[in-house]
Amino acid sequence: MDYFRLCKKTSASVRWKYTKGQKFGESLSFFNNEDGFSCLLHWIHKLLVSFQLSEAIVGIELIGDYWLALSRWLFDHKFQAVLVNPQLVKKNKENRDNTRSKSDVKDALVIADMIKNGYYSWIRTTTEEFVELRVSCLTVMPSSSVW
Repeated sequence: MDYFRLCKKTSASVRWKYTKGQKFGESLSFFNNEDGFSCLLHWIHKLLVSFQLSEAIVGIELIGDYWLALSRWLFDHKFQAVLVNPQLVKKNKENRDNTRSKSDVKDALVIADMIKNGYYSWIRTTTEEFVELRVSCLTVMPSSSVW
C-alpha cells in the first residue's frame, strides 16, 4: 500500500505523556511522509529506551484522511495507534487553558492527556484487498443509491 498517497496535512506534532500524567521530553513536529514517519519512529524508540518502557500508544486526531497513512505505517511497524475525536480535542483544549487559540503543539498535549484518561477509539485494521473492495464498491454505486 502507498502510505503517502492519501496525505493532505503536511505536518503534525506529537507529545509524549506517561500514564501518570507527566510530560517527557520535548514535542516533535514531523512531516507527513516517509522521512517524517521515520523521524517519529526514532523519537518514540529513543524515549522508550531512555525511560525504560516497553510499549507506546500513538494517538491520532481523526481529521480528514491524513491519519490513514500514519496509522497503517505504525501498524506495520508494530505500534498501537488509536483515534481521538476532534470535537473532544477542541473542548478539552478550551477547558484546559480557557482560550480559543489553537496550535499543533497544544493539540498534541491534549491528545496525550485524552489517551491517558481513556478517551479514544481503537483502529480496526483491514487487509489491503478489503480496502480496495470498499473503494471499488463506492465508486460503482452513486451516493444517492447507498441505503
